[in-house]
Amino acid sequence: MNVEYTARKYQITPTIRREVETGLNKIRKILGDRFETKVMLAVEKRRHKAEITINPPMISSDPTKSAVNSGNGIPSFVNRPIP
Repeated sequence: MNVEYTARKYQITPTIRREVETGLNKIRKILGDRFETKVMLAVEKRRHKAEITINPPMISSDPTKSAVNSGNGIPSFVNRPIP
């Protein structure tokens, strides 16, 4: 898991870093250990904002297990017939 921190008018302390990584450990249980995360913390007019973007890997060596069908950008579950 790669985590990239960005702060705008904000100080990232070790305590805040631990809190973010504790929350990301919950997501790690679902996605596994191979995903990239961008964390942006900002203060704007007395508002504290946190924006977290997660980019899970979508590439699989087995095309039947891939989330995207044949590279056309349409998820494979869209093309399945309804039973």
